[in-house]
Amino acid sequence: MYFVREVADLDEDDIIDIIQECQTKISRTLFNKNNKKAFWILLEKIMLEATHNPTANIHDILSAINSELRESVFTMDDQALLYLIASVKEGVLNENN
Repeated sequence: MYFVREVADLDEDDIIDIIQECQTKISRTLFNKNNKKAFWILLEKIMLEATHNPTANIHDILSAINSELRESVFTMDDQALLYLIASVKEGVLNENN
């Protein structure tokens, strides 16, 4: 739901490709044993931002994550991070309703 705005102007095949690429990057990150601590710190930051500021959009949350932390999770680019943030926000919304 929150990621739709990121891909709204693309055709269906491009949307599918982007989502698959984001999911691949997230999976690669989850299974990267050499960088698991950075990922969990990043996920904690996303969760805290999403729960403490539920009106923030995904770009606001991405901006709240310092660049050092974002760069430390080198297997994910900003697009994959936005997808992850959107997924977390949706999960938080579903949990609270």
